[in-house]
Amino acid sequence: MARVGVTVDIIQNTNNQTVTEAIQRAVELATERAVLGGARAATVTVSEQESLPLQYVEQQLRTVVKVIGDSSPLEALSGEPDESDDEDASYHAIATKTGFAEQRPNRQLDIGKYRPKILKNSKTGIQEWIVSSLDLEWLADGCYVLGCRGGGSPYPEMLKQRQRLEEGHNLRIMDVEDLTPESRIYCKFGASGDL
Repeated sequence: MARVGVTVDIIQNTNNQTVTEAIQRAVELATERAVLGGARAATVTVSEQESLPLQYVEQQLRTVVKVIGDSSPLEALSGEPDESDDEDASYHAIATKTGFAEQRPNRQLDIGKYRPKILKNSKTGIQEWIVSSLDLEWLADGCYVLGCRGGGSPYPEMLKQRQRLEEGHNLRIMDVEDLTPESRIYCKFGASGDL
């Protein structure tokens, strides 16, 4: 009989939960995804689990959990039948059901046609770049290349900013020339690799 395997690799905040609770949450998520992928719930077991605190990032924990279960074709088809064999479509269906829809970049993205979201602020009249999760990843990659002589990795700060975006906050970038003399700018000092 075939087996269904699922790996969940997530970053979790340990501010409101213990490490044990974070691991349990990852196990539950992996189990749910395995069942959605066609595994019989009673046969799903954890084959590997690991939790690592992120360096230079407070209260952030990377949790990796792998589960395996016996395949049950009937349970895989109990939801809406998927008429395509497209891996992305099946991933999107599982991710939407589990609340992790934006964890994987779209492979169909045409970089040449991509344009960032730039809007005119209704209060100030200034053009602002509303940074998306994809923009943030690209900014972090650029910061890493430009900062190759030192300054640390921008990855921890990118994770913090991405979490803020997922919480519903906006990251706006504007031209310094558009600021008025009385504008206030928040600058964070003392952390290397900042975005």
